[in-house]
Amino acid sequence: MFSSHCYSIKISFRILVEVLLGALVPNLALMNILHCRSRLPMIPIGLKDTDPVDFKEVLSPFISSHYHQDPSKFSKALEQLTLYREAVSEPRRSLSGLRDFRKYYDLLNTIERRFFDVSVHHGFRFSWSDAFTGERHSQRSPAFEKGALIFNYAALCSQIATASSEASVEALTEQVQMFMQARANLQVLRESFAHAPSRDMSSDVLDFLIRVMQAQTQEALFMKQLLESQDDSDFIHLEKYIGGASFLSEIFGKLASPPASGSGSSDWTQVERVIPSSWISLLELKSQYYQAQINYKLATTLLCLAICGKPKADGPFEVGPLPPEGLFNDDEFLENEVSRHLSDLFSVLKPNVQLHKLAVRERRRGHLHRRRNRLSMYATGADGLPRSQSRMKRTLSSLSFGGFGRNKSHGFDDASSFSGRFSSLSLRSGYSSASAPASSMSNLAGIEGDAVEPPTTRKDAHLLGQVCLAEAIMWARQALQTIEGSTDLNHETDFKAFVNNDVLTWSEEYARVTKANGQSSNMPPVAKPRRRWLSRSKSFNHSTAGDSASVISTATAGSKKSSRAEEKGVNPWIAPTFHPSEIQLPKDTSPVLKTGKNMLEESKDPFRLLGPLKFFNARKCWSEAYTVQLVRNEEVAYGFSIQGTGPVEILGVDPDTPASDNGLRTSDLIVSINGMDARFMTHNEAVAAIRFGAEGYDRALAAQRATEGQGSFPQEVDVVQLTLVRPVNQPVVARKPSTYLVTPEISDVLPSPTPKHPPTPKKRHKFWKGKSNEH
Repeated sequence: MFSSHCYSIKISFRILVEVLLGALVPNLALMNILHCRSRLPMIPIGLKDTDPVDFKEVLSPFISSHYHQDPSKFSKALEQLTLYREAVSEPRRSLSGLRDFRKYYDLLNTIERRFFDVSVHHGFRFSWSDAFTGERHSQRSPAFEKGALIFNYAALCSQIATASSEASVEALTEQVQMFMQARANLQVLRESFAHAPSRDMSSDVLDFLIRVMQAQTQEALFMKQLLESQDDSDFIHLEKYIGGASFLSEIFGKLASPPASGSGSSDWTQVERVIPSSWISLLELKSQYYQAQINYKLATTLLCLAICGKPKADGPFEVGPLPPEGLFNDDEFLENEVSRHLSDLFSVLKPNVQLHKLAVRERRRGHLHRRRNRLSMYATGADGLPRSQSRMKRTLSSLSFGGFGRNKSHGFDDASSFSGRFSSLSLRSGYSSASAPASSMSNLAGIEGDAVEPPTTRKDAHLLGQVCLAEAIMWARQALQTIEGSTDLNHETDFKAFVNNDVLTWSEEYARVTKANGQSSNMPPVAKPRRRWLSRSKSFNHSTAGDSASVISTATAGSKKSSRAEEKGVNPWIAPTFHPSEIQLPKDTSPVLKTGKNMLEESKDPFRLLGPLKFFNARKCWSEAYTVQLVRNEEVAYGFSIQGTGPVEILGVDPDTPASDNGLRTSDLIVSINGMDARFMTHNEAVAAIRFGAEGYDRALAAQRATEGQGSFPQEVDVVQLTLVRPVNQPVVARKPSTYLVTPEISDVLPSPTPKHPPTPKKRHKFWKGKSNEH
């Protein structure tokens, strides 16, 4: 088991590395939008491995014994089937690879009833490995083969999507389509399988994969929307980014978290045993880094307004030191302009951003207040920046996973799961949602901070910008710790470097904005060792009352600041709360592989010459063909009647007639008439062939089609040669519905529903003297 799990991690990580290598190529257009040096990688699903099958070798004996035909007539079709399967065993990671899957699946779906049945044993099995554990599973049923094909088709779609370029809207559109196609086929697989033989196709794991594919679809759609909105104003563009990134941060965070105790915990345990741990780390990393980017973008916008007095022009904004204090008040015209810009900014951001200040508590003083201030001294490092959030205990870890399994909610289809607000506060360091259970809110106890009006002055804009920048650093550091905590992600040095570069760059910018006139405006105290009684359940950090970043302190400490704090130079702002805007997916029109719907046209069936599938299939067994020659009797003609079509069936045989004398029996099928293939003849065509022979056949058909009096029938023949097959009684086999995929033949063993209208009677024809009319 251990080796198989290592196999899973190696295979999955190898694919992830391939994606990372492509993902880390710089993309200037996207970097300008996301303000990051590289895009975050996405998760591809690994392919199931299989053993080869030579269909020519294993099915040729069945054609000979069951259909009584020469297998060499179908050698080309069998070789084609084998080649199709080889193509999907090691598929090309391109659209042509997807076409190979559809060709093999359609052909397999078409021939399934010809060669496979519970009563038929070919002596071989379809063997596929688990995509995550590497365990081998073998089944005789073609339903297992089709299930593995659907899984690999979805996996290939995800790999094409993760490896695609993001340099253009067209490329992102294709990526959205590929992720949607992967999700749609996984849904088909989940709905079709009752009892999966391997864990990668269990309903719990498939449900998780569907959620991941949907989240990545929304992420790709988000990036596409950002590229399409480059011509929008900076404020509108920021609002779109905050709403979308908050939504992505929330759904990735929920995917990375175990469920709350009780609901779905056993399902999550099964998923966690199968899914590589690097996937969970990457989901958590993306949740954290999107939060960092949200805060950084808002911080740079506010600092630009405070320092420059206007929104940033084209190109990146260089964060500089705090201007002299006098600049905040001396220029009334500039203050009015900044106030107007701030009003415009927060009017646009109102649906997605809620601001807070420290609550005023005059009466809560004394020993506890002094102790909290003393604790906050140990949360800053030697560089004056808040320490990393290694002791953070996020409320995310206690949120419900949303439920797995067939009878539970699947994916993010329920929009209500995102109705709650998403808080990026350090002191609100988690995800609060109306859909989360009450128990998940325990870590938010003690959160305080009044919702307030937006800033109107350059000073307030600068102070709030400091808070957001410090918050961005906190989330970026947490993302860096997540990378370092994952062996797989930590090996990707380039990937780790761009996150670390953000931490260093933003830290330098934070140091600059907290200086005025070349001197530190709020020098933090010397860092002291942490004490053991520092609570692990507290939020990101505590900071000193003299630090301009004291807004990142815990809620309890922040809630006990007195009203005189602002007079002493304490920053009154707290990191904002961000509300997500759900990213709506377009209508899903993805092609899916589905049993009963993906079949070749009859004319394209390479095994068509075996006969009409309704009669000539693996379930029905026929004798070898026998040939009789009937000579018309002047009194009774041939002495038999037929019914049905394509082919016709012997309905009745009169005694003491040419038919009975030559051994014709009821239910025999006529497969040849006077040397002509009768297996695909309609009823009228079979009658014309029997009555008028091969010479008059075409003329008789033309006369049948002609209007009355326009055509004449040829003379009837007196001798007819028939080739027939006879049904062979087979032992009764107990048939049960497939435990893997819902297949079309299940309807053959289930009771048929009562038809609304009586069935159309079969056309019949009698071949004896005086009774040759049809009725």
